[in-house]
Amino acid sequence: MRQTFFHELSELEKREKEEKKERVELYLRSRSAALRDSLPLISIILIVIFSIGAAMYAVYLFVDLTRINDVANVHVTSNLKLAARNLQGNVFNDPEKGIVNWMLHRDQQNGFEIAHPENWIMGSDSSHLFEIKKYNSQRSANESLAAIIHIDELENPQGLALVEFAAEESKFTASSLKKETLGEKEIIRTGKRRDDSGLAYSKIYWQREGKNYCLKVVYYNQNNKEAEKDLNKIVSELKIL
Repeated sequence: MRQTFFHELSELEKREKEEKKERVELYLRSRSAALRDSLPLISIILIVIFSIGAAMYAVYLFVDLTRINDVANVHVTSNLKLAARNLQGNVFNDPEKGIVNWMLHRDQQNGFEIAHPENWIMGSDSSHLFEIKKYNSQRSANESLAAIIHIDELENPQGLALVEFAAEESKFTASSLKKETLGEKEIIRTGKRRDDSGLAYSKIYWQREGKNYCLKVVYYNQNNKEAEKDLNKIVSELKIL
Protein backbone atom coordinates (compact mmCIF):
# COMPACT_ATOMS: atom_id res chain seq x y z
CA MET A 1 0.00 0.00 0.00
CA ARG A 2 2.79 2.35 0.95
CA GLN A 3 4.79 1.47 -2.13
CA THR A 4 1.73 2.11 -4.30
CA PHE A 5 1.31 5.57 -2.74
CA PHE A 6 4.91 6.60 -3.40
CA HIS A 7 4.75 5.16 -6.89
CA GLU A 8 1.65 7.22 -7.69
CA LEU A 9 3.27 10.31 -6.17
CA SER A 10 6.33 9.79 -8.32
CA GLU A 11 4.19 9.35 -11.44
CA LEU A 12 2.26 12.52 -10.59
CA GLU A 13 5.47 14.56 -10.24
CA LYS A 14 6.73 13.15 -13.52
CA ARG A 15 3.51 14.12 -15.32
CA GLU A 16 3.68 17.64 -13.84
CA LYS A 17 7.24 18.03 -15.10
CA GLU A 18 6.26 16.80 -18.54
CA GLU A 19 3.29 19.17 -18.65
CA LYS A 20 5.51 22.11 -17.64
CA LYS A 21 8.02 21.13 -20.30
CA GLU A 22 5.25 20.94 -22.91
CA ARG A 23 3.92 24.36 -21.89
CA VAL A 24 7.41 25.89 -22.15
CA GLU A 25 7.98 24.31 -25.56
CA LEU A 26 4.57 25.49 -26.74
CA TYR A 27 5.33 29.05 -25.56
CA LEU A 28 8.71 29.07 -27.27
CA ARG A 29 7.20 27.76 -30.50
CA SER A 30 4.49 30.44 -30.43
CA ARG A 31 7.08 33.19 -29.80
CA SER A 32 9.25 31.89 -32.62
CA ALA A 33 6.26 31.81 -34.98
CA ALA A 34 5.25 35.35 -34.01
CA LEU A 35 8.79 36.63 -34.59
CA ARG A 36 8.99 34.81 -37.91
CA ASP A 37 5.66 36.29 -38.99
CA SER A 38 6.76 39.83 -38.03
CA LEU A 39 10.07 39.72 -39.92
CA PRO A 40 8.52 40.55 -43.32
CA LEU A 41 6.76 43.56 -41.79
CA ILE A 42 9.98 44.81 -40.16
CA SER A 43 11.82 44.34 -43.45
CA ILE A 44 9.16 46.29 -45.32
CA ILE A 45 9.31 49.16 -42.81
CA LEU A 46 13.12 49.33 -43.06
CA ILE A 47 12.98 49.25 -46.86
CA VAL A 48 10.41 52.07 -46.91
CA ILE A 49 12.47 54.23 -44.53
CA PHE A 50 15.64 53.63 -46.53
CA SER A 51 13.85 54.33 -49.83
CA ILE A 52 12.43 57.63 -48.57
CA GLY A 53 15.85 58.73 -47.29
CA ALA A 54 17.56 57.71 -50.53
CA ALA A 55 14.92 59.50 -52.62
CA MET A 56 15.29 62.75 -50.65
CA TYR A 57 19.07 62.56 -50.91
CA ALA A 58 18.87 61.90 -54.67
CA VAL A 59 16.57 64.91 -55.14
CA TYR A 60 18.95 67.09 -53.14
CA LEU A 61 21.96 65.99 -55.20
CA PHE A 62 20.08 66.60 -58.44
CA VAL A 63 19.03 70.09 -57.37
CA ASP A 64 22.45 70.90 -55.96
CA LEU A 65 24.40 69.70 -59.00
CA THR A 66 22.15 71.13 -61.71
CA ARG A 67 21.16 74.36 -59.92
CA ILE A 68 17.76 73.76 -61.45
CA ASN A 69 16.04 75.78 -58.72
CA ASP A 70 18.27 78.82 -59.32
CA VAL A 71 18.68 78.78 -63.09
CA ALA A 72 15.49 77.31 -64.53
CA ASN A 73 13.05 78.92 -62.10
CA VAL A 74 11.77 75.48 -61.14
CA HIS A 75 10.43 75.49 -57.58
CA VAL A 76 11.67 72.76 -55.28
CA THR A 77 10.05 72.53 -51.87
CA SER A 78 12.41 74.02 -49.32
CA ASN A 79 11.30 71.52 -46.70
CA LEU A 80 12.35 68.63 -48.93
CA LYS A 81 15.75 70.19 -49.53
CA LEU A 82 16.16 70.88 -45.82
CA ALA A 83 15.27 67.28 -44.94
CA ALA A 84 17.86 66.01 -47.40
CA ARG A 85 20.49 68.37 -45.99
CA ASN A 86 19.70 67.18 -42.47
CA LEU A 87 20.43 63.65 -43.62
CA GLN A 88 23.81 64.89 -44.83
CA GLY A 89 24.46 66.70 -41.57
CA ASN A 90 25.21 70.02 -43.26
CA VAL A 91 22.69 72.26 -41.52
CA PHE A 92 23.96 75.06 -39.25
CA ASN A 93 21.78 76.95 -36.76
CA ASP A 94 22.49 79.70 -34.24
CA PRO A 95 19.13 81.37 -33.44
CA GLU A 96 20.76 83.93 -31.13
CA LYS A 97 22.63 85.32 -34.15
CA GLY A 98 19.66 85.01 -36.48
CA ILE A 99 21.21 82.03 -38.28
CA VAL A 100 18.61 79.44 -39.27
CA ASN A 101 19.09 76.44 -41.58
CA TRP A 102 22.32 77.67 -43.13
CA MET A 103 24.35 75.44 -45.43
CA LEU A 104 27.41 74.04 -43.66
CA HIS A 105 30.59 73.08 -45.51
CA ARG A 106 33.47 71.32 -43.79
CA ASP A 107 36.79 70.75 -45.56
CA GLN A 108 38.72 68.33 -43.37
CA GLN A 109 41.66 68.11 -45.76
CA ASN A 110 42.31 71.86 -45.73
CA GLY A 111 41.01 72.38 -42.21
CA PHE A 112 38.24 74.95 -42.43
CA GLU A 113 34.50 75.11 -41.89
CA ILE A 114 32.21 77.76 -43.32
CA ALA A 115 28.44 78.29 -43.32
CA HIS A 116 26.19 80.48 -45.45
CA PRO A 117 22.49 81.16 -46.19
CA GLU A 118 20.87 78.75 -48.62
CA ASN A 119 20.28 81.48 -51.20
CA TRP A 120 24.02 81.86 -51.71
CA ILE A 121 24.98 79.70 -54.70
CA MET A 122 27.97 77.38 -54.76
CA GLY A 123 30.44 78.40 -57.45
CA SER A 124 31.77 76.03 -60.09
CA ASP A 125 35.28 77.45 -60.44
CA SER A 126 37.59 74.52 -59.66
CA SER A 127 40.56 76.86 -59.19
CA HIS A 128 39.21 77.70 -55.70
CA LEU A 129 38.94 75.40 -52.69
CA PHE A 130 35.55 76.95 -51.97
CA GLU A 131 33.37 79.56 -53.67
CA ILE A 132 29.89 80.99 -53.05
CA LYS A 133 28.00 83.78 -54.82
CA LYS A 134 25.12 86.07 -53.96
CA TYR A 135 23.08 87.53 -56.81
CA ASN A 136 21.03 90.71 -56.73
CA SER A 137 17.94 88.70 -57.70
CA GLN A 138 16.97 85.09 -57.05
CA ARG A 139 14.89 84.90 -60.22
CA SER A 140 17.85 83.87 -62.33
CA ALA A 141 21.54 83.10 -61.92
CA ASN A 142 22.14 85.44 -64.89
CA GLU A 143 21.39 88.46 -62.69
CA SER A 144 24.33 90.61 -61.68
CA LEU A 145 26.48 89.56 -58.75
CA ALA A 146 26.03 91.20 -55.37
CA ALA A 147 29.03 89.55 -53.69
CA ILE A 148 31.33 86.57 -53.87
CA ILE A 149 33.48 84.67 -51.35
CA HIS A 150 36.22 82.23 -52.23
CA ILE A 151 38.97 80.43 -50.31
CA ASP A 152 42.34 79.52 -51.81
CA GLU A 153 45.55 77.84 -50.76
CA LEU A 154 48.46 80.16 -51.61
CA GLU A 155 52.07 79.31 -52.34
CA ASN A 156 54.68 80.47 -49.84
CA PRO A 157 58.00 79.44 -51.40
CA GLN A 158 60.05 81.72 -49.14
CA GLY A 159 58.50 80.29 -45.99
CA LEU A 160 57.47 83.72 -44.72
CA ALA A 161 55.72 84.19 -41.39
CA LEU A 162 52.01 84.90 -41.64
CA VAL A 163 52.23 88.70 -41.23
CA GLU A 164 55.03 89.07 -43.76
CA PHE A 165 53.28 86.74 -46.18
CA ALA A 166 49.98 88.65 -45.92
CA ALA A 167 51.79 91.97 -46.44
CA GLU A 168 53.59 90.70 -49.53
CA GLU A 169 50.51 89.05 -51.07
CA SER A 170 48.14 91.95 -50.35
CA LYS A 171 50.68 94.67 -51.26
CA PHE A 172 49.96 96.51 -48.00
CA THR A 173 52.37 97.31 -45.20
CA ALA A 174 52.39 94.89 -42.27
CA SER A 175 51.54 97.72 -39.88
CA SER A 176 48.30 98.47 -41.76
CA LEU A 177 47.03 94.90 -41.42
CA LYS A 178 44.91 93.69 -38.50
CA LYS A 179 46.00 90.78 -36.32
CA GLU A 180 43.15 88.82 -34.75
CA THR A 181 42.54 85.43 -33.15
CA LEU A 182 39.97 83.05 -34.58
CA GLY A 183 39.45 80.19 -32.16
CA GLU A 184 43.04 79.36 -31.31
CA LYS A 185 44.43 80.43 -34.68
CA GLU A 186 46.02 83.75 -35.59
CA ILE A 187 44.55 85.45 -38.64
CA ILE A 188 45.48 88.58 -40.55
CA ARG A 189 42.79 90.84 -42.02
CA THR A 190 43.21 93.55 -44.60
CA GLY A 191 39.89 95.22 -43.76
CA LYS A 192 37.77 96.56 -46.61
CA ARG A 193 39.89 97.95 -49.46
CA ARG A 194 39.39 99.02 -53.06
CA ASP A 195 41.27 97.84 -56.11
CA ASP A 196 42.33 100.07 -59.00
CA SER A 197 38.88 99.80 -60.59
CA GLY A 198 37.15 100.93 -57.39
CA LEU A 199 35.79 97.46 -56.55
CA ALA A 200 35.62 96.84 -52.79
CA TYR A 201 37.13 93.69 -51.31
CA SER A 202 38.65 92.28 -48.13
CA LYS A 203 40.96 89.37 -47.32
CA ILE A 204 41.65 87.09 -44.37
CA TYR A 205 44.89 85.10 -44.16
CA TRP A 206 45.81 82.17 -41.93
CA GLN A 207 48.29 79.32 -41.73
CA ARG A 208 47.65 75.66 -40.99
CA GLU A 209 50.13 72.80 -40.98
CA GLY A 210 52.67 74.80 -42.96
CA LYS A 211 50.16 75.91 -45.60
CA ASN A 212 48.85 79.42 -46.23
CA TYR A 213 45.19 80.15 -46.92
CA CYS A 214 43.23 83.23 -47.93
CA LEU A 215 39.51 84.00 -47.81
CA LYS A 216 38.60 86.82 -50.16
CA VAL A 217 35.32 88.75 -50.17
CA VAL A 218 34.43 90.85 -53.22
CA TYR A 219 31.63 93.42 -52.79
CA TYR A 220 30.16 93.88 -56.26
CA ASN A 221 27.09 95.76 -55.04
CA GLN A 222 27.44 97.60 -51.74
CA ASN A 223 23.86 98.83 -52.03
CA ASN A 224 22.66 95.27 -51.48
CA LYS A 225 22.25 95.48 -47.70
CA GLU A 226 21.11 91.87 -47.39
CA ALA A 227 24.31 90.63 -49.01
CA GLU A 228 26.39 92.94 -46.81
CA LYS A 229 24.66 91.62 -43.68
CA ASP A 230 25.15 88.02 -44.82
CA LEU A 231 28.83 88.63 -45.51
CA ASN A 232 29.51 89.87 -41.99
CA LYS A 233 27.84 86.80 -40.48
CA ILE A 234 29.50 84.35 -42.88
CA VAL A 235 32.97 85.69 -42.14
CA SER A 236 32.31 85.75 -38.39
CA GLU A 237 31.30 82.07 -38.45
CA LEU A 238 34.44 80.91 -40.27
CA LYS A 239 36.20 78.15 -38.31
CA ILE A 240 39.75 76.93 -38.73
CA LEU A 241 39.89 73.28 -37.72
